[in-house]
Amino acid sequence: MNVQGETALSQVKWKANITGGSQKQVASVDKARLKEYLQESSNQSENSKAPVLTGQSFSSDASQAKTPQVRTYTVKEGENLTDIAQKFSVSEDTLIVANDLSGPKDITSGDELHILPTNGVVKNLTSEKEIQKLAEKYDVKAETIRSYNNLDEEQIAKKTEVIIPEADIPYSELPHKEAPQVRTASQQTPYTQPAAVSANRGRNIDGYFALPAPGRIKPHYNYAGVDIINSPGTNIRASAPGKVIAAGFHGGGYGNYVKIQHPNNTVTLYSHMRSLTVKNGNHVNRGQTVGQMGSTGLTIPADASHLHYEVHGAQNPLK
Repeated sequence: MNVQGETALSQVKWKANITGGSQKQVASVDKARLKEYLQESSNQSENSKAPVLTGQSFSSDASQAKTPQVRTYTVKEGENLTDIAQKFSVSEDTLIVANDLSGPKDITSGDELHILPTNGVVKNLTSEKEIQKLAEKYDVKAETIRSYNNLDEEQIAKKTEVIIPEADIPYSELPHKEAPQVRTASQQTPYTQPAAVSANRGRNIDGYFALPAPGRIKPHYNYAGVDIINSPGTNIRASAPGKVIAAGFHGGGYGNYVKIQHPNNTVTLYSHMRSLTVKNGNHVNRGQTVGQMGSTGLTIPADASHLHYEVHGAQNPLK
């Protein structure tokens, strides 16, 4: 008997059990209905045009994860690199490095660009040791590279290129940019605000705060803050370890922002972000990504992508 027949018969047996009658009695009563059911099921099976998936092909499709692919895009008339970066939600630096450009203006209509599926770089992979080297160079966990590219030990030697997702691209690979110079305490411009405000600047903690993002540093009238200008999507990192005490949208002008309380009772603030990667209450390490650069909140001009970075309870080393 086929599966459908067995199903129908089991329904007859189940009905016998719950009604208290014998299987023979109930089967006799439902004999005509059972015959009709089996005939109808047989006709549906013969007339069905739906494709049948074999167990082998189904399990193969379900188990094989898709490897992220680099796409090709043709630059349209009037487009610039910022337009394309926003269209594909990647940073301009990602596009510049992937296409070996000299800078943001090094494109014309008709050019074909390689578009990565995420911020990062594409690099050749030759061995297991190479993964660790790439991870250290671009400040990404080796396991992140493996999982993002769906690599296992047998595949590593066969792969020629991998994507390093969310890579912290060094300035040596960004010819259009100069590494920002972080001034020491002796190089800082004397502060001219009233003494009461000057006292609020806090103590100098040389070397405690790391640079939160690459870019051009612009002074800000706020004694605690500076602006770091770079492309939308540039990673923003915690400048010191601590606990996130605020994360979300600030209605007073900061836009998407994060505040971190550090063990030495100082606080850093990161604002105008396009997106956040941490939540209130999270504990973060120095150098951990907390969000991506953007232009949310009150910025001048309105679409000016940058990070407004403040230090409270100590001197901002970037001022």
